Amino acid sequence: PPQMADEGLRWKVRAGVSGDYAEYVRLFEMVGAPGPVKTLPEFQDLAVSTMHVAEVAGEVGPGGGPRLAGYILWDYLDEGAVAAIRNVVVDSAFRRQGLGSALMSAVVSRLPSSTLSWRLYVESSNTPAIKLYERWGLRAKDRMRLLSVSETVLSKAPVEDLQDSVVEVPSNDVRIEIERAFGLATGRLSRDDAQVWALRKEDGSWSGCAAYNPTLKTFRTRGGLPAATKLLLGSRKAWPEDEKTAVHVFLEEDDMLTTALLDIGAEVVLSCILMTGDVPRDK
Repeated sequence: PPQMADEGLRWKVRAGVSGDYAEYVRLFEMVGAPGPVKTLPEFQDLAVSTMHVAEVAGEVGPGGGPRLAGYILWDYLDEGAVAAIRNVVVDSAFRRQGLGSALMSAVVSRLPSSTLSWRLYVESSNTPAIKLYERWGLRAKDRMRLLSVSETVLSKAPVEDLQDSVVEVPSNDVRIEIERAFGLATGRLSRDDAQVWALRKEDGSWSGCAAYNPTLKTFRTRGGLPAATKLLLGSRKAWPEDEKTAVHVFLEEDDMLTTALLDIGAEVVLSCILMTGDVPRDK
């Protein structure tokens, strides 16, 4: 889409370019966005396809390129049917100017007609952002918590007579089968860089799964039982050398397991809300 100039404001929204990298890093670090900062090659792939930025008119950033007031990053799930907003970042000097809404509008203008819905995570305490997303038709669906789970915590998990076996799942076809079994969006497990383990029952069905994301250095689990989680996370070969004593675990739509792990000593690192909605083509 064409660049959008904002009358009376100091910024305009446009598609990202590779030259925006230094400003992306500055803003990412300024607001403490979740996850690691992307490398330049990773950023270059995103900038031309799934990123919009707000360029400040006539100002140069520390890296020598145009100064940015903010940016928005997204990617796709369910074979493009769902847009997943990954970061909405606004420089503190440019807040309360409608920039967040302008960035959301830019995404809508960029999404193909085959993308029917969008989703994002927002910190539970970020009331202004939640209100912004509600104005764009997004509604709270589920809670997600990021827990720190140590070896000591795992050792306290009850030992139950689970007959299920832990298997590593390298095949994307099988990962997609597991995604369907647990109602996960396509792409959650079938990532090239993810390591996936699952619990298989004697009848061949799946009772739990854990996926390790080496970029975010976190696990996502599904299963419901602390004992199942203990089996899945107990594969010490899966843990990076610098995380032998504790790992971060995303728990989504699983209050029972969250409560059980907190009861035996897991710690909350981050509490978020998953917000979802139809893409508002009429805005």
